[in-house]
Amino acid sequence: MVRRTAVAALSIALLLVLAGCGGSQVTTARWDHSPDGDGATSPSSDPDGIEVSGGNLSVDPDAVWERVLALRGLDADPPSLLFLDDSGEGPDGSLSAGAPAPGFRRALGVDAAAGNGTLLGYVESPYIVHLTPAATAAGPSTVEYVLAHEFVHVTQFRVGAYGSVYEVVPESHDGETAGGAVTEGAAEYVAIRYVDRHLPANSSAARRANATAWRRSYLNASGERRLSLMTYYFGLRHVDRRVTGPADLDAVYRTPPRTTEALIHGDAPGSRYPPSLTVDRRGDGEWESVAEPTRMGELFVRGVLGTELPEERAAAGADGWGNDRRLALADGDARGYVWALRFDDGANATEFAAAFGAYLNATDGGPREANGVRFRVERPRPGLVVLVFGDGSFRSTVSVDAPRERYVVVET
Repeated sequence: MVRRTAVAALSIALLLVLAGCGGSQVTTARWDHSPDGDGATSPSSDPDGIEVSGGNLSVDPDAVWERVLALRGLDADPPSLLFLDDSGEGPDGSLSAGAPAPGFRRALGVDAAAGNGTLLGYVESPYIVHLTPAATAAGPSTVEYVLAHEFVHVTQFRVGAYGSVYEVVPESHDGETAGGAVTEGAAEYVAIRYVDRHLPANSSAARRANATAWRRSYLNASGERRLSLMTYYFGLRHVDRRVTGPADLDAVYRTPPRTTEALIHGDAPGSRYPPSLTVDRRGDGEWESVAEPTRMGELFVRGVLGTELPEERAAAGADGWGNDRRLALADGDARGYVWALRFDDGANATEFAAAFGAYLNATDGGPREANGVRFRVERPRPGLVVLVFGDGSFRSTVSVDAPRERYVVVET
């Protein structure tokens, strides 16, 4: 059974530069939780094909479905309905469902509102797929590419991929991101092969559907969008390294990377798990937890730094990540955060602390503290960095200590 946490499968597939102008379009397949049942068969499959509702489609969805099945080597029921929406919004109007403690990201300066892009499509359930006017207006090759990607998600329900992946990855932001990277990377991997086989080499989809375009896109992005794009770029790269063709994806689903560190660095499945890090919150003050503590992971660290710093420095600042723990607290409307990060050694911790200091002072509008968020950087042990930030009163009243290796005490 797939865990009923917010499995946000954001398949951000299309980032384009056309006629010398930069722009971004997004195709997003996502569901807020796993469906009831195994999704292996559709309860209302149309024997005459996929029903299209809301307008006319420039391509034959049944033909796209059959081609996706042929690439995957599967025989499975198609989705029942394909809706052509009159809105660019997904089920809840957001492209970033499932983000833990969104105030944490805003306090860091990684704002979800900073350029989400245009939603092209999403999967509502194992049986229903949506396309938006932005997708249909982009032309037949884009429509076919979007459909191929979204139809791979439908096949993932059919073969139990989500159950396989989310039974392995830890219940943390880091683990969910690693799991999502696998399912999204697999969908994009198949979509790219679809484009290579079935669409003209000079089509707009062909220019977008490749790993080079993905990397270029995330390097040119910032904030929440950069973090999303990184997930799918590294997910695609992970899948491409693990398989020889679309028919081989089952092994990828069975042995996903359990951390984004393994996703980034290509560690063999099960080769390493984060060394322990305990953060113990004490005190009877007015600050109360407002979200479950969680591990954010190396990809998040690198993405945050890369929002303002060159990619090379962001990668170096995140390298050597060993573990982390994020606490989110509140006193009324005031918010405070403690983010403890453990690195492999003191040198890596020092490099991160320096990179984070540069990050804080690199915004176009001046230091991030100018926005009302106050930061404090603690180094209680050589391999530890603890960030205390949020409301000014929180920063001034919270104390941090590390009486033992891998053990941090936060007094509120």
